[in-house]
Amino acid sequence: MTRVTAHMLEHRVADRRASRMAISASRGRGGRPVSPTATDISRLWTTPRARGHGVGATLVAAAVDGAVPPVRLSVWDWREPATRLYRRFGFEPVPSWDDRARLVCLERR
Repeated sequence: MTRVTAHMLEHRVADRRASRMAISASRGRGGRPVSPTATDISRLWTTPRARGHGVGATLVAAAVDGAVPPVRLSVWDWREPATRLYRRFGFEPVPSWDDRARLVCLERR
């Protein structure tokens, strides 16, 4: 049996949400990874006040730590700071799995 599990990571500063990210992966019985599979990162954002303080990097590091490769995500091409962050963690552009214009798909193997 295969099921998709999802986790939400949230970073709080002074009891206020500063960022959030969803991570999902196909998992087998008992939560063990099923091969082949992938991990998807979605909805990563940080509040404007939290940007530039390493909050996003902390969330991405937590997401890729122990993740089942490949780890996939997409980002709008005008989100240059986010794209630089993902590239620092080894994400590379791949052919798009989404037909929305200006959406860049990235994978980390």
